[in-house]
Amino acid sequence: GIAYAKQREQFNRPLAQTLKALQIVAANMYTPTATNNRREHVGWGFPSLDNMYDRRNRMFLVTEDAPITQGATHTYRVNVLSGETALKICMTYLDPAGNPAAAIDRINDLTLRVIHPNGSTSYWGNVGLMGASQANVSATGGAANTVDTVECVFVNNPAVGEWTIQITAPVIAQDAHVATAATDATYALVVNG
Repeated sequence: GIAYAKQREQFNRPLAQTLKALQIVAANMYTPTATNNRREHVGWGFPSLDNMYDRRNRMFLVTEDAPITQGATHTYRVNVLSGETALKICMTYLDPAGNPAAAIDRINDLTLRVIHPNGSTSYWGNVGLMGASQANVSATGGAANTVDTVECVFVNNPAVGEWTIQITAPVIAQDAHVATAATDATYALVVNG
């Protein structure tokens, strides 16, 4: 009785990175400006449990249960239905503690890439969402983000059809998922839309 209830309670709670990704894709975003509301000032928006609840049937989740090893690619396909006004995708992962004195204190590198149903247009994580030209909509093209442990792709009025999401692991320098014998990492992936 009690042991079963405790075990069941454990599985009803999302892990930290899954919850972070859920909050990001359900957030009410601020409109960025050149000096105010920059991503480094306001993050990914104001969390909204209402949005998360209302969109619960339009979300796809990978809940930190798919370990990935260096050089591997995990591919997911999601169908965007007619009338969808936004497609918001977030991948986030825990990284082992880095050296704060290093130029880049990130240890492992996981990368998000989203491919349009036409098969030729790509969106890389955070392209267009960060830096001087930041917006609340991703830009096509660009290159893989090798710095951040949170990567997002946001598309307004997405094309109807099958979108391909790829998570790659160019660098797993240190084991971040000690539950397995391999040197690997896990990530949370949440798709809203």
